[in-house]
Amino acid sequence: MKKVSYILADGFAPTSFSLSMEALAVANDLSAEECYSYNILSVSETQSTARSYNHISVQVEGSFRLASQSDAIIICAYQNAALYKNPAFSSFLRQQARIGKTIAALSGGSFLLAHAGLLNTKRCSLAGEYAQLFKELHPNISVLADVFTIESNILTCAGGLSALDMMIYLIRQDFGKALSQKVSDRFLYEKFRSPEETRNSQRYLSLRMQSAYLGQAVELMEKNIDTPLDIETLAFQVGTTARNLELVFKKYLNKTPNAYYREARLNHAYQMIVETRLPITVIAQASGFASSSYFSKCFAKLYGLQPTNIRKSEM
Repeated sequence: MKKVSYILADGFAPTSFSLSMEALAVANDLSAEECYSYNILSVSETQSTARSYNHISVQVEGSFRLASQSDAIIICAYQNAALYKNPAFSSFLRQQARIGKTIAALSGGSFLLAHAGLLNTKRCSLAGEYAQLFKELHPNISVLADVFTIESNILTCAGGLSALDMMIYLIRQDFGKALSQKVSDRFLYEKFRSPEETRNSQRYLSLRMQSAYLGQAVELMEKNIDTPLDIETLAFQVGTTARNLELVFKKYLNKTPNAYYREARLNHAYQMIVETRLPITVIAQASGFASSSYFSKCFAKLYGLQPTNIRKSEM
């Protein structure tokens, strides 16, 4: 059984807190044996209650120091999180991180992790309305527009429904895919959203806001990497002409559809080269290039190195 400690800061967001805790309760309900136990603690060493940003008081069982006995820590903060500084709590978090404990942050909890120095050279997610402030206070920490972000044993999420995504991910890591899927089904959650899927979804939406044809075309390109569509077919499927699609791509991306498509396929190939040991010829075909020599020529033009040189540098 895994023990989880929720550590609440005044001004926390009750939705993400409740959803994340409910996910653990549902996991217990769906299992033959209890999977999780949890307690509710305070970032303060003196408070007996924590108050949410909408004035809901929650009784706590003690201070954050009790979390030393847990397998995972979940920090709940939102309103005024940027102002919260507690050297004792920051020191405690650093100590727990050093021993490899899972530490997760909901909504504005990333501010508390940043204060503790746990996000240095890392990326994070947090509530969108605080993203700009976070960037100004911590310019060396990358803020991602993802529902949640995983950096080794540190997880951060944007709050709201993203708390459920993150908890389903943790349940999957702890007890497997079958249980996490059952939890997802109980919440009538059609599909677990991975950070990459959400990132792409938001990117497609951003492109569609520039031009409906652009967003649809890019999404189709990236779903047809191994068997590329010709531009006429692509234009037909998004409801425009090849000529108009050319104009849209040049206006918003400063390149032709063919150039963008080729670059997307080469980016896909690059990832396969560094992440797999598949032969270069197989990777070329999986990226929509019938000729290995043409693939190598295009790859070298974009990256300045042959595919085999990239692989050697990664070994």
